[in-house]
Amino acid sequence: MEKNEEFFIKIIQNIDQGACLLKNRSMIYKNTLFDQSIINQEVSSLLNKSSNPEVSPGHQSENAIQHAKKIILDSTYSIILLSSKKEFEFTIDSLTGLLNKECFTRVSEQLAEDAKNFAKIICFLFISIDPHEALNGNKGQQVANQVYKKCAERMNYATRANDFCFRFGENEFVIVLTDIKYKMHSSTVAKRLISSISEPISVDNGKEVIVSSNIGISCYPIDESDINKIIEIAEKTMHLAKQMGKNNYQIHN
Repeated sequence: MEKNEEFFIKIIQNIDQGACLLKNRSMIYKNTLFDQSIINQEVSSLLNKSSNPEVSPGHQSENAIQHAKKIILDSTYSIILLSSKKEFEFTIDSLTGLLNKECFTRVSEQLAEDAKNFAKIICFLFISIDPHEALNGNKGQQVANQVYKKCAERMNYATRANDFCFRFGENEFVIVLTDIKYKMHSSTVAKRLISSISEPISVDNGKEVIVSSNIGISCYPIDESDINKIIEIAEKTMHLAKQMGKNNYQIHN
């Protein structure tokens, strides 16, 4: 199974609404909530289409799924989300294909609940990418976007199948390491990420650019039991790492 496919399946397993993964229009995975959903005919028809991002049929049974949204992940994969409400909090960053900031709290709280029930540790890595070299020239933003996309790929491949990657801002990312035995184990991942991100990146203009990164690390529930405060601690710790220079990481004490 491809790493991207593992990541997409992991996403579907950890959201609290019905969802399925399509590969070249064929369903290859669905979660339990998808199986339990009462899907009306119009929503069902979306499973056989490659476009139509959203279906909003008229009044149906109260238990029927009345809304579906198809999220195109790349040229091969897409996710269909089911809901009885029109609003969706689950979003994918269109540039990198990673989970977006809007669904961070939702996913993280579910992971924290699992960690609490099974006495696990979760580590949050707040990563800042410095694309200073890529931004030079009249195509700076276009090149920077290529850099962010490549960095996201490297982050995804440098982490395990049961970890989560989020794009938090233009040049900021968060990685959630699940099922960690000891807080200091996160340093191994941080070193691997910094090494991978700092490798030269080829861009469309034929040049290679080198970017730097800094990482701040906080852990649940050791440092804090509130997810929002945990990420604030990780971000502040990242700024401490940045003060030490490029390509550094810091673990919150």
